[in-house]
Amino acid sequence: SMDGDVPGAIADFLQAKEYLTQLGSSADDMIVDLRLAGLRMRQGDLAAARAHVDAVHTHRPGKPVSIERALLGDAVMISVLLAEGDVPGATALADDLRRRLPVDVQANPMQAHMITLVGAVCGMGAVIAGDLVTAAQDLQRAYPAALATSDAPLIAGVGVSVAALAEAVGRARDGAEILGAAAALRGGDDDGEVWIRRVRELLIGSLGRAAYNAAYLVGRGLDKETAAKRIDPALLDENTESTRYKGGAQARRR
Repeated sequence: SMDGDVPGAIADFLQAKEYLTQLGSSADDMIVDLRLAGLRMRQGDLAAARAHVDAVHTHRPGKPVSIERALLGDAVMISVLLAEGDVPGATALADDLRRRLPVDVQANPMQAHMITLVGAVCGMGAVIAGDLVTAAQDLQRAYPAALATSDAPLIAGVGVSVAALAEAVGRARDGAEILGAAAALRGGDDDGEVWIRRVRELLIGSLGRAAYNAAYLVGRGLDKETAAKRIDPALLDENTESTRYKGGAQARRR
């Protein structure tokens, strides 16, 4: 879908879902529905995105919804709520999701994926809500979990949220470099993705297009190992000018 053929990608995933349904593979069809929800959001079809999340949450006859389906479905629903402009609803769901999230990434490889995805989405929601301290906490938890997965696109997803936080705390140039580093990890710019597009627009608004492009290309030119280090949210603690961010963090530690 990074090539812009969203309808083609949707058609392929719908066909795959039909095959998986015939085979009775519930774990794989969850992944397909989550991917389809993201693709529908790219099209601006939020009702269809909700329908795919509902499918993830649906009980199969005689089987309870697994914790993975519940958590990942809720994480994607937060993204849908944010896209709809329902920041209070997204914030409430994120607060509940944080309480239910596993704490040990070593117990199950899937848990590292869940912590990463939930942290990235909740962190983005907290940035949009203006709660930068909570956003930093979410992303500082998500980042090591992302590294533990060794999944470059998943690590890149954390980077997009870190770039949003950077812009919000007055570090827009860093944000542009981080967004470029995320693209390096992902292997493409993916400008059609909802949150990448929104963060890019915010950064261009803060820096101007020329300065943004220059900083973005610095991150975009990094090798994957260096790019993964560049998106570390802890780096934003260094020389951050936003007193709302740093003062809030100090208050939480007291």
